[in-house]
Amino acid sequence: MPISFKKNERLEKLLAQKAKLESELARAQKSQKAEARKLDSRRKIILGAALQKAANEGRIKEDFIRSLIATYASERDQKVFSEFDFSTRENRDDEHREIGDRHDESY
Repeated sequence: MPISFKKNERLEKLLAQKAKLESELARAQKSQKAEARKLDSRRKIILGAALQKAANEGRIKEDFIRSLIATYASERDQKVFSEFDFSTRENRDDEHREIGDRHDESY
């Protein structure tokens, strides 16, 4: 019986190690996915800001941006832009007043 007991003890130890490693792996994968989502969100924000700045400067026509939104954005997201005017600087000016009456002419 002592040999069988040792085998069971070893097996239980290995199963516990396996469970611990699986848990660590799941945690690492979850963290990696969260970082990827953050990076994707940041890219979208930067791209949106670049498009808005180009539109404000007259380098991209508002119709082009609206076409992109109509083609690629969900119906719910399209509503966010239904009355938004990309071609004027007023959008930025209003945002700056709300944030503390700052206005940066570099936009």
